[in-house]
Amino acid sequence: MLDYPRSVSAEWIAVSAQDGRRWLARLDTPENVVAELPQACNEIDIFPSGQTVHVFARPGWRNAEGPMKYLVYDFARAAKPYCEKSLPWVRVVWDMDPETGIAIMNDNNRSWGRIWLLDLKTEKRKSISADWPSLILQNEVAQKWTELSKP
Repeated sequence: MLDYPRSVSAEWIAVSAQDGRRWLARLDTPENVVAELPQACNEIDIFPSGQTVHVFARPGWRNAEGPMKYLVYDFARAAKPYCEKSLPWVRVVWDMDPETGIAIMNDNNRSWGRIWLLDLKTEKRKSISADWPSLILQNEVAQKWTELSKP
């Protein structure tokens, strides 16, 4: 049975198997299941900070395939998520700062999708522009990107 990486960040990896199982694991031991993920999700993005892993999982890219699920695991406490939310208006997550709980997302609008800055704690959001340095939440990364993208 083949395993496929769905998302990799820091020391963590989200993995899927051909039989439909999805799980979180340590990058150095991807076969060891740390936590089970929703089975029906093919779009998975993870944003870890130490023992805490933020997971965004959605069945597929199309709106009809279902809502985005937001799960937060703290493996210092347990292997079950301590926070679960449904974000039905979200299509894709571009970036997230796990320390502040702020994420950059695209919405599901078919005709004129927008990019949003979302505070996951309060669920307040603000539409933002799409220039790349503004889509990176960590300032050092944004500065490096700006340097590298200059002609």
